[in-house]
Amino acid sequence: MNELFNNSASIALVLVPLVSGLTELVKATSLKPAFYPHASTLIGFLLGMVLWIVQGDGSLVLVGIIAGLSASGLYDQLGAVEKSKEVKR
Repeated sequence: MNELFNNSASIALVLVPLVSGLTELVKATSLKPAFYPHASTLIGFLLGMVLWIVQGDGSLVLVGIIAGLSASGLYDQLGAVEKSKEVKR
């Protein structure tokens, strides 16, 4: 159980920046900003599915979803920081 947690945490640490980067690519499309968190979660889910197929561990789908949610939270927080910088100017 401990090994599963450690492996999942390690994979999530790699997936969050990857999902965040792929979400930045999605931002270059005509997708409305309101859908960026959903896109981030979907990207994490899809990466988790790929890892499940490659490694055969179904829990990686959940890790992918968590990574997507984490990346979308990171995106929301960075947006809030940018808005606060604009207000201070």
